Order: sequence, then structure tokens, then C-alpha cells
Amino acid sequence: STQSTWGKGKTEITKMYARRLARLVTGGAIITGGVLFLGRGTVAAEDVQAKRDSSTNCLKQKIIGNYENRLRAMSNPEKVFEYFASEKRNNKLYMTRDNFLAAVTPFAYHSEKSPASVSRLSDSVFKMADADGDGLISFAEYLTFATLLAVPLSKFDVAFKLFGRETPGQVNSSEFRTIVDTMRKASPLGQQQRSVGSLPDPRMVSAGASELQTGAEGLVKHLFKTKGKISFADFKSMMKTLETEILTYQFSLCDVDAAQTISSKDFARSIVTNVAPQQVSQYAARIDKLPQNQERVTLRQFVSFHQLLNQLEDIDLAVRLRTSVGGELSRAAFHQLVGAVPDGDSPLVPAQVDALFDVFDKDGDGLLDENEFLGVIRRRRSYGLDQPRDLGLERFFSRLFECYQKHRPYF
Repeated sequence: STQSTWGKGKTEITKMYARRLARLVTGGAIITGGVLFLGRGTVAAEDVQAKRDSSTNCLKQKIIGNYENRLRAMSNPEKVFEYFASEKRNNKLYMTRDNFLAAVTPFAYHSEKSPASVSRLSDSVFKMADADGDGLISFAEYLTFATLLAVPLSKFDVAFKLFGRETPGQVNSSEFRTIVDTMRKASPLGQQQRSVGSLPDPRMVSAGASELQTGAEGLVKHLFKTKGKISFADFKSMMKTLETEILTYQFSLCDVDAAQTISSKDFARSIVTNVAPQQVSQYAARIDKLPQNQERVTLRQFVSFHQLLNQLEDIDLAVRLRTSVGGELSRAAFHQLVGAVPDGDSPLVPAQVDALFDVFDKDGDGLLDENEFLGVIRRRRSYGLDQPRDLGLERFFSRLFECYQKHRPYF
């Protein structure tokens, strides 16, 4: 009975925790702000209240955003799914298409204004995840698509070459299921998955091995609808469509005026949005101090840059080769570097290059800090989903046990 009561209330406790903390903190901010405003004696009561409300909402958003960023970065997939899922059926939690987008989009300290409109996943893309057509995403389906976003395309390219036994580079539906299942188990998300489907499930999100294997069925139906086999090019095209819609959603959160463009500052924020949670505020403060570039970034330029990150290995190699021979990574050199990357033929506009150098040129010498830059875009490329999902304690005790086993005769 106690376990049942805890199971029912745990989801609401988790979701309300950050909001209650926000109300507690912002309550003090309102009082302090009120004293300051009243001390001036010249501000209209309506203006005072409006400023209070704006400040309160902004602080609430940051507190909740920080909490959700830590949840995305450090929690096991069940806890992430439990927090963002909003639908319950047959004692199981499910995500809507908006829940899924929120789960893979960290808070990034964008404009205090709310966007005029927010993009959503199209029906065609949503059906890739919604295998049974019930209009919702199960935990198994969420985990499958989080895996697709976390694993570099280069690894799928290798898998297609290895599994294409009869026709090199092409796989049938059974081989494709095996590839996706293997990638899920090897990913940080898959390794941190806790549910086994046979224990009590207070979170209402558990899934056994057989259920997890069904998470890719919507994708299989989409890719093999008219084909007996698919190539890596087919899979890559599907991933480009999926990423374009996610990036369009993230762009729309910055496009507060529905102008189909965003500022260079918001573009810079989008780059660092998946850094470690303890670093987000540091980068946000650095970006806030940057001068505002009058040139703006369009949706096409935004999507092209982030999809360029799929060639991260080539970018990394180009950067290392240039710096290894004493070459400095100036703005002109960076343009040349991007042009040398396969599929990197879409030139970056000055606003994008300026944003990159403003963020990653820490000492102001006009040169990019390549180590910091590569580390940040590596996390951005995978939406932060390829990082270890724990605080290091498990790895510490694992190493400690290995050491004990190795030196046990001496104890």
C-alpha cells in the first residue's frame, strides 16, 4: 500500500519540485523588488507590478530550466521520460509530440519574450516514432529515437557496411532492427536504462527486452514501406528530415517575433545549449556581454550549420591538421576549414562566424580556442544524449572493485 501511494505521487512530486522552488525564491525577489521600486516613489503602480511579474516569470523560467537541464544530462532515461510525459493510459505514461521535443531541447536562456508560434513535428515524422498509430510515444519509442540522435551517423555507416551480407551497404528489415537494438544497448542512454519489465513499476515507464525491440517498428514501416532493403543513404536522408524538424522547433523558440530570423546572440546560445549544466550559466553570461550583430541568422542557415556537425570527425581532423603545422584558427582559416569538410559546401554567414569566435575566443586575440570549440559542438551534435548519465560514482566503485579483485591476495 505504501509503495502504491508513493508510486502515484512520485511523478507529481518530481514535476512540482522545481516550480515550488521557483515560487519560494521568486517570492523573496518580489519583496526586495517592491522595496526598491517603492523607494523611487515615481513609478506607477501598474508599471511596478508589470516589472515584478516579468522579473518573477524570468527567474522562475531559469530555475525550472536549470533543474530540467540537470535532469536531461544526468538522469536515467526512465526519469527523463517520466518528467516530460504528460499522458497516462492503462497505468502507463506516454509522450505527446510536444513532450518529445521538450525532452531533447535544453533551456538555453533565450529572450524573455515568448515565441509568437512554436513549430511542431509533422505527422509524417511523428509516425516514424508512433508505431501503433495511437498518437502517443511510448518509453520504448522514445528510447529508440533518443538513440538515433545520440549515435553519430558515421557509426551507422559502418554498421550498414558490416550487416549488408547479401548486398554490400544494404540491409533488410531484420538486420536494421539488429543495428538499432545494438546501438541502443551501446549508447549511454541504453546503458543507464533501469527498467526490466518484471519488477514493480512506480514510474509507469518500464519496458522489457521484447518491448524495447518494438520501439523501432514505426521507423521500420517508414523505411521499408516500398523497399525490401535500404542503404545508408536512405537512413541518412530520414535522419536529416528528423533533425531538420527538431532544429526548426528549436529555432522557433528563439524567433520571438516570427520574423524567420534570429539574432547572432541566440544563434550562439543554440551552440552551447547542450554543455554540462554547471557551465550553462557561465556561457550565458559570456554571450550576454557580446555586442549585438545587426546581421541575423535565417532558419536555413541555422539548420545547415547544425547539420554540418554530423561531419564532426572531419571537422576535428581538419582543425587538428591545421594546428599541428602551426596554423592559427582565424576567421578566414575557419571559413576555409568548413569548405574542406565533405557536405560542408554551404558557406557560413558572417553573423555565424562572428558568434562562434565571440564565444570561443576567450582571450580576444581573434583566434578560436579549438579544444573548447570541439568539446562543445561534440555535445551539441548529439543533443547531449551521448554523455555518461551518472555522477561518476558507479564508475568509481566499479574501478574500486576491479582493483580489489586484482590485488585480493595482498589484502
